[in-house]
Amino acid sequence: MPTKYVLKRKTKRESKSKRKRKPKSDYESCKSKEMNRLMKLYERGNLIIRGRKINNRKQAIAIALQQSDSKCTSKINGIDIKNMESKVQNAQISSFTYSDIKRILFLYQYYLKKKNKGASKALSLQTKIIQYLLTNELKSSYRKLLVSTFLQKK
Repeated sequence: MPTKYVLKRKTKRESKSKRKRKPKSDYESCKSKEMNRLMKLYERGNLIIRGRKINNRKQAIAIALQQSDSKCTSKINGIDIKNMESKVQNAQISSFTYSDIKRILFLYQYYLKKKNKGASKALSLQTKIIQYLLTNELKSSYRKLLVSTFLQKK
């Protein structure tokens, strides 16, 4: 009896080539771990800020983003700064978000510390912020952030 050869068809998962993922930087991995930790606390009902239990999901996300950002800023490296620069360049001045403004201010302070090497980049970021201030009506949180940054002693 002759043997039959059966062709095995590939499933969709097998036929797709595996995509290579970029390795996360220390900053990104720290931020995602902190976000996951805080969101798990929220889902269990144990996220308490200033003595108040957080019940709103959007508020929990905002708190997690803010705390993870402040906790992981010490781990920012050159790759993260390049990513921030590209995001700032692609953002439109008319529709800056709070995170865009925070990125611009972080880069501004970073370039001011570099002195000679970063002076031109710091100046261009400063003009972007001034354009934003002149063209848009600011929310109080944006205003506080901008004023606190520009009134600091250099």
